[in-house]
Amino acid sequence: MLDNDIIEEKTISDSCCDIFKTVFQIDISNTAFRYKHYENPYRLSTPLFVEKIGNKIKGINGFMAAKFICESQELYAAQSCDSAVLEQYRGKGVFTAIIKNAQKQLQSAGVDFLFGFPNQNSYPGFINLGWKHEVDLCRYFLPIDWYALLQNKIGKKCARIAHTLLIQVTLSKINRLAKKTFNGTIKSYDLCPFNGEDYSIINNCGKIMIKRSLEYYVWKLDKNPTKNFKYIVAKEEGRLYGFVVYYVRDGEVDIVDWFCAPTDNKYLIMAKLIKQLINEGTKINILSINTKSEEVQFMKRLGFWNSSSRVLRRTTTPLVIYIMNATLESKLHVPEKWLLHCIDSDTIIS
Repeated sequence: MLDNDIIEEKTISDSCCDIFKTVFQIDISNTAFRYKHYENPYRLSTPLFVEKIGNKIKGINGFMAAKFICESQELYAAQSCDSAVLEQYRGKGVFTAIIKNAQKQLQSAGVDFLFGFPNQNSYPGFINLGWKHEVDLCRYFLPIDWYALLQNKIGKKCARIAHTLLIQVTLSKINRLAKKTFNGTIKSYDLCPFNGEDYSIINNCGKIMIKRSLEYYVWKLDKNPTKNFKYIVAKEEGRLYGFVVYYVRDGEVDIVDWFCAPTDNKYLIMAKLIKQLINEGTKINILSINTKSEEVQFMKRLGFWNSSSRVLRRTTTPLVIYIMNATLESKLHVPEKWLLHCIDSDTIIS
């Protein structure tokens, strides 16, 4: 890459990052923002789209390229992310102009479909532009330390009593499953430990999913400039049976990617992997579960709680898609087949 290209990339990235920080009042470094959009191993020639008046940027939208697997076919897609329009230009068609321009350019570039996880502000704009609401994603969690979770709400004395009563209930399913014997090994790693055979097993699960590869894990996790991740992997005689990837945030464990081979031992293996995390935080979060998929029953079987239940009422996250390759309509409009974990969201780098 020429020096002038590097300078131009940095200028565009820094300007877009400043807009994003201004709109959302969040703290992300310009270095992390540029890494997120320009170090993507599958990056588009234009990862950041802008709308300007003269030299002044009014709004931005990123598109993060990804390789998908669908029915053994490899697809080229791009995630819409980091949508931001300065307050004085909202309601003037800026967002619509950016997305329309991106759709046209990315279709010409051979992108098969676009996808995104819009917030309540940008969701109507995507729907008006022909994007389809495919499915909702929700968070499941497993409470570990009831005392820490409740002491500020009900007082320390009551929290101790509550912890004693509730901990055996919340961990009962995990403990019962984990008592069974697994003849393989469970090991922890700081960097991606998977080999070619492992990727074949992970990617051959019959889902619509982002293709797992060394390049993908290195970019999203191993070289992530904002978080430190660990892998816990279950194998038997060299064959991959399951894994979780996680990091600890504010005393909680966030599982960003996970896998269990479809065997009779899948619940046992996942329970043993989860047991490795019990002492890491006050609760364990699995941040992205397709509400129409078999993953829901998997989480319930392990004793995880649905944060979007009628009691807890946490909002779900919509997955919206825009198909540009018409031959994929019937293949992609299958809500229960979508598998998107936290690692697959752009916010993993923020």
